[in-house]
Amino acid sequence: MGNRVVVVVAALVVALGALSTGGVVRNQAVAEASGATHTVATALADGPGPLPAFWTAPDGGLRRGQIDAPAGTRLGGTLDLWVDGTGEPVAPRGQAAAANAGLVAGLLVLAAGWLPLGAGVLLRRARRRRALDREWAAVAPVWRLS
Repeated sequence: MGNRVVVVVAALVVALGALSTGGVVRNQAVAEASGATHTVATALADGPGPLPAFWTAPDGGLRRGQIDAPAGTRLGGTLDLWVDGTGEPVAPRGQAAAANAGLVAGLLVLAAGWLPLGAGVLLRRARRRRALDREWAAVAPVWRLS
């Protein structure tokens, strides 16, 4: 049972690492592809949907306006926001390319994490088979005479 727990924990760590890596790469790619600037908006009401918020524009000025917020957004909560050079919210261009970059990075991390786990499982199975073959070699002559 202990080995199963180790495998499950390792799988969760690898999956979380893949997800976080994919998200970081995606955010960087979105910013580069769109020319937009990332900032953090503070919600002035509970979400979801369009709600009032304020954020800092690239020029350092404070802006206020309506932004789309996901379910669970609370008054005072922070949200990622992309703004143009004037500080107005924009939908980042190049989201498909950014999502693909994040997906590729996440899959590479996932593969890099699963490779040692898979190799360990295969090595353990090979050892078990060799041990079984040795045991059978010792028992087979007696078994056949019975």
